[in-house]
Amino acid sequence: MNSDRRAELKRAYKEAVPRRGVFAIRCSATGQTWVDASTDVDSLGNRIWFTLRMGSHPNRALQQAWNESGPEAMQYEVVEVFAQDVKAHELERLLKDRKQHWLQELHAEGYQ
Repeated sequence: MNSDRRAELKRAYKEAVPRRGVFAIRCSATGQTWVDASTDVDSLGNRIWFTLRMGSHPNRALQQAWNESGPEAMQYEVVEVFAQDVKAHELERLLKDRKQHWLQELHAEGYQ
């Protein structure tokens, strides 16, 4: 990769706006689902998988499902993405409200 291409990719990464929304983690082996909201649903999936692989995830039920069922049984899914024009002062309430909606909709457990 040449330096111009590298600089272009770096600039695009810095300019990218993270998607904000609600995600679900599902275990097909146990039928369990965990839900939470985040200001960066795309990068959070990588972080979650890393902590699960290391055996250090703080949610014990999720870690147990991973340990017993394996990574092939686990799925990370973004279930809702918020519009980019949501104001900062509205975001906290929106994250909380939509998380509650999806917890009920999916009969899920809280991720945190």
